[in-house]
Amino acid sequence: MMRISTLVWLLLAGAAAAQSDKITVEWIYGGGPSQFSSVDSAQWLSDGFALVSGKNGNLDRLDPRTEKRSPHFNAEEAAKVGCKKLGLVNAKGEALRTRFPAPSWSKDGKRGFWRIRQKLVVMEFPDHTIIYEHAVRQDEKLHRFSPDGQKIAFVHENDLWVLDLERTSARRLTTSGSATLKNGTLTWVYWEEIFGRQDLGYWWSPDSSAIAFLQSDEKDVTEVTYVDFKPAVPKVIKQRYPKAGTKNPKVRLGIAEVSGRADPVTWVNLGDNRQEYVVRAKWLPDSKRVSAQTMNRDHDVLDLWFCDRATGQGKRVLTEDSEKGKGWVNIHDDLYFLKDGKHFLWVTEQSGWAHLHRYTMDGKLVNPVTKGEWALHGSSPIFWMRQAVAGIDEEEGWIYFGALEQNRLENHLYRIRIDGSKMQRLTGRRGTHVIDMSPDAKFFFDEYSNLQTPPELTMRRPNWNGIVKTFNKSRDRELEDLQVVTPELFWVKNRDGFEMPGYIFKPRDFGQVSATGQAKKYPVIFYTYGGPSSRSVTDQWMFSHWWHQILVREGYVVVCVDNRSATGFSKKDEDIVNRMMTGDHELNDVLDAVKWLKGQEWCDRDRVGIWGWSNGGMMTLLCMTRSKEFKAGISVAPVTRWEYYDTIWSETVNKTPQSNAKNYAHMDLTKRAKDLEGRLFLVHGTYDDNVHIQNSYHFVDEMLKAGKMFDFMVYPMRKHGISDSPARIHLYKRMLEFWKTHL
Repeated sequence: MMRISTLVWLLLAGAAAAQSDKITVEWIYGGGPSQFSSVDSAQWLSDGFALVSGKNGNLDRLDPRTEKRSPHFNAEEAAKVGCKKLGLVNAKGEALRTRFPAPSWSKDGKRGFWRIRQKLVVMEFPDHTIIYEHAVRQDEKLHRFSPDGQKIAFVHENDLWVLDLERTSARRLTTSGSATLKNGTLTWVYWEEIFGRQDLGYWWSPDSSAIAFLQSDEKDVTEVTYVDFKPAVPKVIKQRYPKAGTKNPKVRLGIAEVSGRADPVTWVNLGDNRQEYVVRAKWLPDSKRVSAQTMNRDHDVLDLWFCDRATGQGKRVLTEDSEKGKGWVNIHDDLYFLKDGKHFLWVTEQSGWAHLHRYTMDGKLVNPVTKGEWALHGSSPIFWMRQAVAGIDEEEGWIYFGALEQNRLENHLYRIRIDGSKMQRLTGRRGTHVIDMSPDAKFFFDEYSNLQTPPELTMRRPNWNGIVKTFNKSRDRELEDLQVVTPELFWVKNRDGFEMPGYIFKPRDFGQVSATGQAKKYPVIFYTYGGPSSRSVTDQWMFSHWWHQILVREGYVVVCVDNRSATGFSKKDEDIVNRMMTGDHELNDVLDAVKWLKGQEWCDRDRVGIWGWSNGGMMTLLCMTRSKEFKAGISVAPVTRWEYYDTIWSETVNKTPQSNAKNYAHMDLTKRAKDLEGRLFLVHGTYDDNVHIQNSYHFVDEMLKAGKMFDFMVYPMRKHGISDSPARIHLYKRMLEFWKTHL
């Protein structure tokens, strides 16, 4: 019996090892994790119905009240009709494509369009009838339906155009577009820093008769260049990129009438010249006015304006001021106009915490809606895009919002009366809830996960605790088969007494003792990002944790601790780094966390590494040049001098180099390269249009002068994410080699 039991145990152990061996770098970046992270598609329509995933890439129209589904989009039928219309058929007249992906939808889901082989094809559903074809010209982009689905706006050669689907005609709304003057499309720095990597340069009015848009003049913006090595004579690529302290693009807001005027554009007049940036625009419900938000160069004064559509005259409604020299004002998307036409809702951080307030239309405060020592918090994957309100049900008198109220590492849905009474938490399961609420706020989709549970999608009613419908099955069994290690959360105090959150991945043999009774010691890899309100430690499923599976199986403990300003708990926590980002405060917080780590009996004090990407790459260099705590580190795409980064993000926190020269010099990591301790692996892409490779080149040059030994990997014509599979696979395998060699 003993031999049989031993054989069974060996077989089971071998099977588990075989399953765990499936998690490789190739598996991760070959799409393997998608079976755990993907959920069904679900999109609300303007009539309160939803489009949800059906079978074989099809979409069904779902009535949330009855749960009845009806076929709406058929991928095969769309391909059959579309290919025939476009002539994409073989000699037998058969469609060359077997399926079409889901189109870009109108708000009501009755129309959709695709861009296929220089044609814009518009189809009606569920009949799958083509109603319009448009020949797409070179440089034509940003096609978007009007709210009524009768028109499509787009940008061509930096001018704004409109297609009228009923009249089958196109109208050009602006005529000034050029290489440096853009109408309806964003400059790089606005795309990256203000609109969260979305080209949101124009906005349809609710009645579909006008478009508000940004015009950007970047002729005075500094140019940077990249060299594409592939042509025999290398090609030079140019980018307009405003470095910290240099000139920004000049941006103004226009209102274009879709029809009826020979000169359709009215320019908005905002009165004075303290505005450096136009950071948001949003129409009022009556389509007679458009709101604008403007920011000064130091990012410490934000003005909200209501602008008349007919005259362009703007009226300042309220001002957010961070108190000069104490911090900065965050941009957000929580501006809502109530149906009574007399009030609007707005989030402010004046108390030190993000809270919702109600104002009259002339900017007078009526009442705070939420309050307390906790912050509203949305669930956008891009941390600088802030939107906490999920829905408003004015008939029932409820406002629905996300917040970090009970547990700051989780994100939950709450509701509250407009007068600030009867606040209730609506989501109960531990973890993070990403909420998408129906337009009437009667139902919501809840994409839920925590550190141990992959995303699950359900549909719920806000006035009932039960789940109406579950869209994807549990994947716990598959996780067990892969022998996945999930992290534990912990807290560690910094020198000021602030409790910093962290997570830790431990190898499966963690806690074993040697024959002499000594606890086994492990090398530690410390992961960091560290930017203001850029949380790395949250109770939710994360793609990045698959890489950690490989590291723990190689015998490393993986740890991440958010420094205080990164936690996003409050504006007060953020503002401690004002005028010095990636400097003394962040350094001290990391060193306090590492001190705690090295005090644990399982930690091999002589084998602690650190790594990060982008701001995390900068944090890695900061810690390796201003401490001796790390044996090795990996820095990917780091900023090494804030003067090398763009105006908006550099100056939000640090202000301009001209006004804060002493701190810019103190934060300059190139001057500290000579002080590097431990072995460094530096990584950068040559076409990084976000953090330019000059950052790494300068740091390398200084290390050479100081006689420092290091590793350097350059990825030709890769951008900031080094995102293509071959490069990603190579990079992470190279990183693993580096840790094995130097840690």
